[in-house]
Amino acid sequence: MSLDLREYEDQAWAIYHEEKQEISASEEIRRIETLSLITQDCTSILDLGCGNGEIINRIISKDKMTCGLDISLEALKCVNTIKVLGRINSLPFKDQCFDLVICCEVLEHLPFDVYAEALKEIERIAAKYIIITVPNHEAIKHNLLTCPYCGCKFHQSRHVRSFTLLTLKNSFHYFHIQKFKFCRPIIKTYPMFVMKGAKRLRIIGHGFPHLAICPQCGYFSVQQHTVDANINSMRSKVVHFLSHVLTVKKRQKGWIMALYHHN
Repeated sequence: MSLDLREYEDQAWAIYHEEKQEISASEEIRRIETLSLITQDCTSILDLGCGNGEIINRIISKDKMTCGLDISLEALKCVNTIKVLGRINSLPFKDQCFDLVICCEVLEHLPFDVYAEALKEIERIAAKYIIITVPNHEAIKHNLLTCPYCGCKFHQSRHVRSFTLLTLKNSFHYFHIQKFKFCRPIIKTYPMFVMKGAKRLRIIGHGFPHLAICPQCGYFSVQQHTVDANINSMRSKVVHFLSHVLTVKKRQKGWIMALYHHN
């Protein structure tokens, strides 16, 4: 039986906090770029899918009413402002009750039926602005893992859809994009035969990543995957070759960030 989304998120955040992981440099850049989109005339701000508060905790001010909503009770323990346990497709808020609704790195995770409902809910409660950030042109099929226990194939970060700027432009009926930007890093996408060959040769994608969780059975590995130094050296050389010699199918910037304004 597959994990409920709330169970999955709680388990993932519990492991994250237990390991005391820090955000990467690229993640920090995305946080800063997201915060730069917030306009000065916003006095009430909601962060949907706020996680452990990496964004909303930085906005807390005596001049602003801030709130974070997440599906994970474990994640909300780290949020330092008003916090609500809830689901993005059924929000416990009145119409247009927040000047700004932020939804960062959430939409790519949503199942088909939840996704459509979530967009309607975001538009319903936002009075002036919406900020959305999502991966740009992500090749979902290139980033699948296989659970060694049940054989389930899934994206390590549980992404289920890819986005383009056009996708974002067509997301809402009453909001239009006022400003957008692409955020680093640049993601290189190779032809599928190259990726499959590299995986078969154990050049990339070898082993079950540390702390990845299977959404089907809940399996995760608590052991760091280690390899011989010579193998690591060989893999580095091959990856260097793939990066500089073979033709890259696409070269896209990693994230799209969009600020919407009410029509």
